[in-house]
Amino acid sequence: MIKGISWVARERLHATTISRWGWWPADLPAILQRRPRSVGVANPRVAYYIWHFPVLSQTFVRREIEALRKHGLSLEVFAEAAEDVALLAERDRGLLTTTGYLLPIDPKRLSRYQREFRRDRRLAYYHLCLFIMSRRYGRTKTLARDKLLFDQVVYIAGHLREAGIDRVHSPWGDRAGFALMLAAKLLGIPFSLQIRAHDLHDPSYHQALREMLPSADFVITNTQYNRPFIQALMMGSGTEIHTIYNGINLAEFDPPERLAATGVPTRILCVARLVEQKGLTYLLDACALLRDRNFSFTCDVIGGTEEPLYTAYWQHLKEKHHRLELESCVFFRGAQPFATVMEAYRAADVFVLPCVVARDGRRDITPNAVIEAMAMKLPVISTPIAGLAEIVEHGTSGLLVPPEDPVALADGIEQLTRDRALADMLGENARQRIESRFDADKNVLARLRLFGVAPTNADAQPSMQM
Repeated sequence: MIKGISWVARERLHATTISRWGWWPADLPAILQRRPRSVGVANPRVAYYIWHFPVLSQTFVRREIEALRKHGLSLEVFAEAAEDVALLAERDRGLLTTTGYLLPIDPKRLSRYQREFRRDRRLAYYHLCLFIMSRRYGRTKTLARDKLLFDQVVYIAGHLREAGIDRVHSPWGDRAGFALMLAAKLLGIPFSLQIRAHDLHDPSYHQALREMLPSADFVITNTQYNRPFIQALMMGSGTEIHTIYNGINLAEFDPPERLAATGVPTRILCVARLVEQKGLTYLLDACALLRDRNFSFTCDVIGGTEEPLYTAYWQHLKEKHHRLELESCVFFRGAQPFATVMEAYRAADVFVLPCVVARDGRRDITPNAVIEAMAMKLPVISTPIAGLAEIVEHGTSGLLVPPEDPVALADGIEQLTRDRALADMLGENARQRIESRFDADKNVLARLRLFGVAPTNADAQPSMQM
């Protein structure tokens, strides 16, 4: 970015740029901007750019992409790398061949893109270079980090241009979304994003989000709960916010006939990453209470650790599990393929996810596992944290107990075991709730319209609110 001067001089120039040019806008002056390339395009080619894809714990992104393609959107997916490859189902392994992976960066290709953009988009190229140098967009900022980001932006933009992309969308409001926004500005094409959970409620993302929100063509979120938080970061921007609920392919979820069993332990299931906001310490406390009440049960926890951020939390869970002497009834099964998770849904009697707000502000917004369990007619118990009340109607399609309350959690599990009529009623209503609000084929139609594509099924009604 800055060549031909000493390291000390570069650092001083960088510091001066930050202190004196922080007002530098992300956009070129209107008179110098090109007309967005997607304007007037009947069926635009859209690209998603994601940090990692596919990710086992983010099946909702994969389902969203599948539904968009099924309904006629020309959609390319780019990512830095794949994740959980060994645990992917055979169908999902096909995503590895249709996703454009950009790491490691090819130096020769990057150099070619840099030459081409300096030639074809000179003003935008140097404008964005100064913008990146002048802005604080994360927790740390160095000249080296700015250079890495600028190289990433150019590299993404080069791939997008070669693919003939007309508009771009980020499924998360994270650092990958920030880089994609800048790549869109370099290309002069529309950018949009979705904000879901940690990318909104972890303050470390807010600096970049404040830049992305006014630059977005539109913003999608997956719950009404998120809207006031997004509006607070917009600072008067006129960008429209659209609420579109996550969706699942209901054909994949075929609930078994659940027969009342007597004389066998109640099978409790929790599907969750081993992170603080899932409230798993309170699940352990509840299980200890149930054991002390001589309640017969087993509890399976399916989900992997998230390192390094939650290494200490996983260690705390293991220590508590041992201290409470739960080894004979509570089992941590680790991350599992989706087929194994589906078998667990079929075998369980009750699904539990006691979500809390973590100490760093992170929280589950619309946990996908709750939606999946409800689609399998499982009676669910969770907490009224964030968007969960938009999924579970307390007493109608599940039970919501106070967060951080293991006694209420244990009482709920006992209630559903002893009152099978209630459990069956909640399971039936849960499936109906998912069919009405979280059907991917219905909800995808709202996304298609935002992308400027006419849905193939015009009669379906999306679950979308402005």
